[in-house]
Amino acid sequence: GGGTRTGATVRVLHENDDDDGSGFGLRGLALNVGFEGEIGSGPGVVREGFQAVAAALLASSDAGGRALFKPWNGDSDGGGDGGAGGVWYHVDPKCVVAASPKPWRFVGRFLGLAVASGCPVRFPIVPWLWSQILGDDGTRGAVERLRDSVRAAGAGGEEGGVGEADVVAEAEALLEAMAPVEPEFCRGLARLLAKPMADESNAWAIGELVFRREDSGESDVDDLQDDDNAQEADVTTKEEDSDADSDSDSNAAGDVVVTDANKAKYVLQTLKHRAARHLGASTAFAVDAIRRGLADVIPLNALRGFTPEDLRRAVCGVEALCPREWRRATQCEIVSPAYDITAPLGGGGGGGGRGRGRHPGRRWLLAFGATFHVAALGEVFDYPPAYHLVDSHAVWHCVTPGCIWFWYLFVKEDLKVAQTATAKAKKNN
Repeated sequence: GGGTRTGATVRVLHENDDDDGSGFGLRGLALNVGFEGEIGSGPGVVREGFQAVAAALLASSDAGGRALFKPWNGDSDGGGDGGAGGVWYHVDPKCVVAASPKPWRFVGRFLGLAVASGCPVRFPIVPWLWSQILGDDGTRGAVERLRDSVRAAGAGGEEGGVGEADVVAEAEALLEAMAPVEPEFCRGLARLLAKPMADESNAWAIGELVFRREDSGESDVDDLQDDDNAQEADVTTKEEDSDADSDSDSNAAGDVVVTDANKAKYVLQTLKHRAARHLGASTAFAVDAIRRGLADVIPLNALRGFTPEDLRRAVCGVEALCPREWRRATQCEIVSPAYDITAPLGGGGGGGGRGRGRHPGRRWLLAFGATFHVAALGEVFDYPPAYHLVDSHAVWHCVTPGCIWFWYLFVKEDLKVAQTATAKAKKNN
């Protein structure tokens, strides 16, 4: 209450078809934002403007197709601890402006501006998208964190063991990023990666999983689905190439059967295939444009040491990433007795914020002592007693023992409250 009504207009440029059907025409979308807060362009105004842009980009229901991000796989209530309502967002490769790089480049510049200005925004995109935005340099940081542990576990053979460890580490990093969003999908792959094919939990996969090795050296693996009839998440293959013939032989010469020797590559390629598609279309074009937009504001070599989690934390802020942990870490329940001794005059400091300066007895004691202390100083400097008061110096000497006694009682009460709060906090922790 009492704040000044402040308005802000945010103009987002996007491209849409011309009325005459000749290519794309640049149009603007104005978002009028009004809120109670600071006057001018203070931090609160900037933060509200940033959040308004993020909300427009992440519109969950957009009839005009202007939103550049849509809920993951069209879900409206899934996604764990994602955005508002627990929804994770991914780029929409089928939006009306998906073919133009300018809107996606604007997203990259917006993220770079959030990092450079230190103004965090609520931007709950899928975790692996941060790694894709950083590119190979950013992915390397996540892989190196797991490489040592994978090598210690003995992944890979004697020859080429480092390469095998890198594959396993990269697959582990992708599993870690995708697990909060796709827990059922990642459970079967994690079990396949961690346990040998002969294990009972992976018996269903023997001779059933194949992937195609193209001339480029990359694998075109099929999407994974959950088997509702299985006790846990099953992993099966499904043909997704719309241009392929329906009677194509799945056991063609280019198909490779998944075994213990190549299952890490299969898991990695499957995860990459899943992470690079949304709503049945590739997201590579949009991600590349976002990366170039980010480089317009912050050179990518300056982010070379960033991990995907570092970039996510720089854009979203710690409080937005883990609100429960942030609130728990910033709650001060342990009260220092030394602080309580100096806080009685402050009102509201320490001891659970009881407002000790507002206590009636303490307030009258403070006023009485201050008045006669000033009067006593007046007599020391030979000023006449104010308002025909009695000898204030004598009265002060008579009242001082009582003031000290009552003050001691108040401080004793403060110490007792502080000790109780400290014991309660230790018990809760």
